[in-house]
Amino acid sequence: MTVHEPNTLPSLLMVFVAVGDVAEDLSRLAASLEPQVADRPRCVILLVDNGLNDGARAAARNFPSARLLPPGANRGYGAAINRAAAEAGGNFDWIIACNADLVFPPGSIAALTEALSAAEERVACLAPLLFDPGPDFSLGRVQPSVGRFPTLLRLVAGRARPRRTRKYHRPSRGGGEVDWATGACLALRRCAFSEVGGFDESLFLDYEDTDLCRRLAQRGWRCRLEPRWRVIHTRPNAQRPADPQRQIHTRESLMTYLAKHRPPWEARSMGLLLRVALALRPAHPMAASWRAGLDRYRRLQERCCT
Repeated sequence: MTVHEPNTLPSLLMVFVAVGDVAEDLSRLAASLEPQVADRPRCVILLVDNGLNDGARAAARNFPSARLLPPGANRGYGAAINRAAAEAGGNFDWIIACNADLVFPPGSIAALTEALSAAEERVACLAPLLFDPGPDFSLGRVQPSVGRFPTLLRLVAGRARPRRTRKYHRPSRGGGEVDWATGACLALRRCAFSEVGGFDESLFLDYEDTDLCRRLAQRGWRCRLEPRWRVIHTRPNAQRPADPQRQIHTRESLMTYLAKHRPPWEARSMGLLLRVALALRPAHPMAASWRAGLDRYRRLQERCCT
């Protein structure tokens, strides 16, 4: 591992977005991260309260390196990262955008620092190799975390795959360039993030990471998977029970993504598929999310035609 002079280290703004009852997550996060940043200069940690309960706020107060940032209500993941970046100002080389349910194994921040220092000039996103938690939150199996940009064909084909891997392809332990990586933990070059205007806040939940990487790629920036940087992601959404309320936001974001980045016929076709699904199975547990996708598509059409 290369030894860097403190004043040559890349400056980091680490932003963690926390929602609901995540007291245990925050305790594990703080225990893993505090020893690695205590003597690390030029590193600021912001914890965005996106609707924490009292127990989680109490746990946040036991995270001495982190500053708790309002609003105290859930405005979406991308909006939370944007808010934190604006609050912190522009004096950072990299923004590390993260969920709260992470554990940083010993050496993780040193590996991140090394990778950022060596990153090529046009690399705007650096993603860690994510792992499921093993015994006592050691490194478990490699977790799906990167994928190709969505198309209608890929989305339909993905329905035949297990939910855990549906959006993703298996990451290479050797790393390399990828289309996009999950926003659960993602290092973003500050100048590139600012160039594209940060996260699109109309994507309340899901596809905000894919959309950001797509807009960066359109400007000639690149995204890389860095296998030396290893992080444990304890509760990825794809491994939790399907939540109908979350699926409403997911479907709305998907329709927005397709309308922004794909040919018009793909969004129209997805709308047709949703109408057929509703006609055939109106009482299905996911019917509300299908209806939300259709409603979002209609609003997008109205906006384009007015």
